[in-house]
Amino acid sequence: QKEFAVRAAAHDWVLVVDADERLSAPLRAEIEALRATGFPGAAGWTMPRCSRYLGRWIRHGTWYPDRSLRLFDRRRGRFAAKATYDLHERVVVDGTVAALRGELLHEPYRSISDHLRTIDRYTTIMADGLHARGRRAGVADLVLRPAWRFVQFYVLKGGFRDGWRGLLLAYLAAHYVRLRYAKLLVLQRDDGDPGAP
Repeated sequence: QKEFAVRAAAHDWVLVVDADERLSAPLRAEIEALRATGFPGAAGWTMPRCSRYLGRWIRHGTWYPDRSLRLFDRRRGRFAAKATYDLHERVVVDGTVAALRGELLHEPYRSISDHLRTIDRYTTIMADGLHARGRRAGVADLVLRPAWRFVQFYVLKGGFRDGWRGLLLAYLAAHYVRLRYAKLLVLQRDDGDPGAP
């Protein structure tokens, strides 16, 4: 649908914004300044995406800066074909990609219940994709990978700086990884895999 919209656009430069996103004032000003000069020097531009979670903008952990290529010349860019089990589409361009500083503001979840429903849906898709590609899950995937994900989010990427929300998001990031591999393990066992724990 997005690729269809890009091809139907009236102008060569397009900005892709999802329904749960909006431009910050600084990002809008940057884009307007680029437009005034003809978007020089790049075929596409990335922007940092800042997500709001339970009433506060999250600027640490693996959620930020979450750079995404959203502004591009449609003559040199397109949405890449999405594999069956990919969760999100992405833009690819033929040429230089530059970076904007203004933030794309994102409000992905209405509540923690909404977040948990999304985790359940996404981990099912991911487990199905891993299974289709022949990936196997083991005990280490259920124990070590979630722990490492927590450390990445909360410690290495500074998620602790977002207070209790950062702690909650680090825990849910670990839960996401654990659930994905737990579902893959169940698929293996359903296949009668003798090597499944």
